[in-house]
Amino acid sequence: MEKITKATKFGIEANKELRSLLVKFRDMINFCVERGLERGISSRFKLIKEVYQEAKQFGLHTHYILNACEVACAMLKNYRKAKRKNENVKKPKAKRLFLKLDNQTYKLVEREDGLYLRIPVKPREFLFLKLRYGNYQKSFLNGNYKHGSVTINLINVILAFSKETRLKSPKRVVAIDVNEENVTCISSNGLVKVYDLKQVKTIRYTYYLKRKSIQKKVRNRKLRKELLAKYSGKERKKVEWILHNVSKQIVEDFPD
Repeated sequence: MEKITKATKFGIEANKELRSLLVKFRDMINFCVERGLERGISSRFKLIKEVYQEAKQFGLHTHYILNACEVACAMLKNYRKAKRKNENVKKPKAKRLFLKLDNQTYKLVEREDGLYLRIPVKPREFLFLKLRYGNYQKSFLNGNYKHGSVTINLINVILAFSKETRLKSPKRVVAIDVNEENVTCISSNGLVKVYDLKQVKTIRYTYYLKRKSIQKKVRNRKLRKELLAKYSGKERKKVEWILHNVSKQIVEDFPD
């Protein structure tokens, strides 16, 4: 039996209280990073012991202290590794708004108007985030999956699901060659399939020209940034859709 884990994304509605929580969590991470740098700590357990009492000043549930220390230690380890190669590397600082909680901390709650994620803010005080999802997410919610950790930002909740499954021994081996124009698959029993990717190349070039035009013609910095982000997002979604369909077709053509 093998454990299979899948991270699944849910949408959430805008929430001012969530933004405040994410800002506090980011500040807590940076506080832990500073303490770790000052006192030469990179062990998660030592850092928790060092900052536990002081970190309570942020007024959050104690679970956040443990998770902030985990994130801070990962940043500190990466920083020290980078510093061995470059003495001038900048000190680490958390900028993104996000938080991570283990599966003992949150709860999925069914209400008349939908499914909510309940997370603690303070002891005996909770924040409820309404989840938006479709049939793909339902397959995990209704399936025989265990809930893992959760990562939350301003617009998404990413839930980890896992289950034990028995892996099948493959009946054949498939070699895959990927280039800019196609994916070629050759199985050990002689089956050859070629999947066209020229459309991806066309999309990339089309949006490259759009971004180049925006950078040249749009003088307003804020508007230029918004337009670049908009078209980059459109490009990514179109390419992901094509690649998803190609990968799905490969699985169907080479099932065993």
